Amino acid sequence: MKFKLFILLSLFLVAGCSSSYLTIEPGDEYENYEGRKIISKESGEVEYSLNVENFTPEEIDFLVVIENSSMDTVRISPNDLSLKILTSKDEYFSGNEISPLLPLEMLSIIEKERIENESNYATSKSLSCIFGSLNILASLFDENPETDPIYEGGRLLFDLEELEDDYESRENYLNSMEDFWRNDALNTQAVSPGGDAGGIVVFPFNPDIREFVVFVKTKNDVLKYHFEQKEIKE
Repeated sequence: MKFKLFILLSLFLVAGCSSSYLTIEPGDEYENYEGRKIISKESGEVEYSLNVENFTPEEIDFLVVIENSSMDTVRISPNDLSLKILTSKDEYFSGNEISPLLPLEMLSIIEKERIENESNYATSKSLSCIFGSLNILASLFDENPETDPIYEGGRLLFDLEELEDDYESRENYLNSMEDFWRNDALNTQAVSPGGDAGGIVVFPFNPDIREFVVFVKTKNDVLKYHFEQKEIKE
């Protein structure tokens, strides 16, 4: 069931291209399944599996799958995960731990950007219509034969179409981001006995980080997943 969930979730994801010649490898024992290197650990009768789904110099995405074999309902949330940088074996960087991006916060940002996009489009459209109309009107009384009201009207239509294309392109991007954070990202949820759940957890990342540990807080303990950055040999 766990691997079926990995397949279903991956159907909605598009792998990003990294400009780095580095890759993230598990530092713990893992299973290799269809190119994914999956680290699985148990807390009681609940299994938590992680693998790196995507990695860029700006962010690292983990596919997290929970399989509940216990008799109790288990709660999972992106707030249960955190990342700490390793400076040497078993020694952590003294700075604060890195928290993941939270779906609700990202959806709020997307909504604000959508409102701003609509406002900018409406303002730009109104200004284009005003100045375009003035240019058309001025061309009617201009004795210069090179000034053509038909040309001015065509230029206005072109400007409006360009504004609409920019607006729709931004809207499509925001819609895709909203779909990701609502449906593909790991949101807070309850996993019933015998059930499973999963989603993507996104961490801000720095390509200078060489080793790190992802912590998963469970009901009974804290699970640790060790990863390290390695150079790709072409």
